[in-house]
Amino acid sequence: NPVDPKASKFLEDEIEKFFFGEGSAIPKEFVEPDSK
Repeated sequence: NPVDPKASKFLEDEIEKFFFGEGSAIPKEFVEPDSK
């Protein structure tokens, strides 16, 4: 829920890591789509 302060902080941290850090963690459930 984006209104929840903890969720908002988590999202902010992940965005910062993605753009300015080592990259955000890929969820273990992620399956890369086939390349065409």
